[in-house]
Amino acid sequence: MSMQWKPDQSKMVLTLHPETNNIQVVVDPGLPSAWTRQPYHGQLRLLSKSNMPKGHLVVVFVNELATLILPDQDVQLGSLTREQVVSVTHEVGPNGGVYEVKIFNRRTTADGQTLEMASASRHPVRAMA
Repeated sequence: MSMQWKPDQSKMVLTLHPETNNIQVVVDPGLPSAWTRQPYHGQLRLLSKSNMPKGHLVVVFVNELATLILPDQDVQLGSLTREQVVSVTHEVGPNGGVYEVKIFNRRTTADGQTLEMASASRHPVRAMA
């Protein structure tokens, strides 16, 4: 990790979610825009581009508000809890691609874990610069 990513400079900490292996970026609430500055935002986008094909997402948290970093855009997820799971599928169609973003509530029942969809949204893939 370069010096610029040290938490006292970057004002954020990167961790792995213990179950999904998603990259979680926890931003210092005293500087909520820290993740949008360069070189951080560009490097987070590169992390998204290289990890999404492996099924791992990059999610930024400022307090409980979450933003999903996709290879070509940022998607506001709103308030997200540890019991919720984010899923992204990339669909290719005749008019280009679409990301389908789903948020599931994870509930533990007597016979095991179940997921129920809390929300879904679709985002057209944007042309890369």
